[in-house]
Amino acid sequence: MTRKAPQKAVKPAPTPSKAKAPKLPAQRLNVPRIAAALGCSAPTVTRLIETGQLDALDVRTRTQHAYRISPADLARFESARSTAQEAQHGR
Repeated sequence: MTRKAPQKAVKPAPTPSKAKAPKLPAQRLNVPRIAAALGCSAPTVTRLIETGQLDALDVRTRTQHAYRISPADLARFESARSTAQEAQHGR
């Protein structure tokens, strides 16, 4: 008669109700709202995003891009833009 080695207890994977939900970022703004805040058009905001001047999250769908911008990224962009304008005008 052979004896089997004792098996280690295996913890079950956490169920979704027990797992911690990931922290979601602060509310993000869409392109039309950013355009209104900056006083420009939506295509201009899209161009700023696509050229890397304004950080955004791409939440694309099957047919189109849909960008979301955090308030912090908007503030950082506005600060950099005002600093650049002051430097250009010699202030």
